[in-house]
Amino acid sequence: MDMVLIDEKGNLMHASVPRHLVSRFKRHVSECKLYSLRNVKITTNTYPYRPLASDKKLLFLATIEVVKLDADAVRIGMHGFQFVSLPVLQARADDVTILSADIVGCFYGYGEVETVGARLKRKRDIKIFTDYSVTSTITLWGKLGELFDPTLYTQDGGPYVMVVTSVSVKTYQRALTFATTSASRIYVNPDEQHVSSVRERFSALSTKVLALEGTSASKLPLEEAMFVNQITVDDLVGATCSGELKAAIATLKVIITAVNTRFEWYYVSCKSCVKKATPVGGVYVCAECKKPVDYPLHM
Repeated sequence: MDMVLIDEKGNLMHASVPRHLVSRFKRHVSECKLYSLRNVKITTNTYPYRPLASDKKLLFLATIEVVKLDADAVRIGMHGFQFVSLPVLQARADDVTILSADIVGCFYGYGEVETVGARLKRKRDIKIFTDYSVTSTITLWGKLGELFDPTLYTQDGGPYVMVVTSVSVKTYQRALTFATTSASRIYVNPDEQHVSSVRERFSALSTKVLALEGTSASKLPLEEAMFVNQITVDDLVGATCSGELKAAIATLKVIITAVNTRFEWYYVSCKSCVKKATPVGGVYVCAECKKPVDYPLHM
């Protein structure tokens, strides 16, 4: 169980509860409540990704003391965001080690909920004017996309400044795009100094939220979608390499001639570096870390 803690000075820290202690703390720790923590351990985050830029995290131990405080015991801000500059975002593009912190911008457009990919994942795209004056797309995956109700923000001209936390950043056609993760949350016009300044900047502009025209084949029944944007493999490869691919989704008619069985469908991996772990003396040992793996993953 992972969480982000904030103190009275606005400092943020990633905190984690080991799997065997989750049942103990899950009922006693809630969002937006105040707690005093004692006997904590500060360690280095060795997981493949982390929600904050720092590689340090607070680890809950069996000996930790968690005391719930009254709401007026200490003044701590309700929100803690990590906004970064455009050069930092560009440097983090396509790097999954660090989530790109928190994205803030003026909400101005939204698409319908769509089902995409072989795993039939649900998503909704929204558009924002970022605080560095660039239009960007944020993909809301899963429940975030399904539960987000854009009609709440179409009744007047706004502006609605939206903060989406813990997003991943990628480059698509030379532009930065963002996508939510399991750690993401959405806040609209939160009471925060930087958000207030962004809202004031856009207050003089026409920022009415509009529905975006959808062109995705995912809205069609499968028997119709299979005939949308049909192209050959050669055309697909050529258009991708030259950057001339116009459609986000294309349909290929192919025949599977062979299946490569040289590699297994999955392997047992280390939970820290995700390299292959092999059984040695009754336990799995990571080939990279050279350490026993208590809870190996199946990749």
